[in-house]
Amino acid sequence: MPNALLLSASREGETGYLEHAIPLIKEFLESLNLATTPNVLFVPYAGVSVTFDQYHDMVQIALTDLNINFSSIHQHDDEKQAIDKADVVFVGGGNTFALLDRLYKADLVEYISTNVQSGKAYIGWSAGF
Repeated sequence: MPNALLLSASREGETGYLEHAIPLIKEFLESLNLATTPNVLFVPYAGVSVTFDQYHDMVQIALTDLNINFSSIHQHDDEKQAIDKADVVFVGGGNTFALLDRLYKADLVEYISTNVQSGKAYIGWSAGF
């Protein structure tokens, strides 16, 4: 059964980036009952107005108060291995077409889906929903 937190957007009203979602993300991560600090793997592939590194930095700053190990899939040589090692796959919003194009080209759509269906935790917003 999937273990997922799906968010509509990265902002609500005048809040800062992911600010409205931090309590929900924290509660979700705590519900995983992991024995160690969660390894969160961010997928920035929906980003089109910023580089993957800029998107990574923006999300990492937003999540600063959470006790997590945070990396971005584009920083890993083997994307599937990075997914395997992650406790949580975290897919950011942006352009749905860019996200799907990049995931299909990397042969990750079915891979992520299978992992999530098998219990891998997933958080996504907007296009990553």
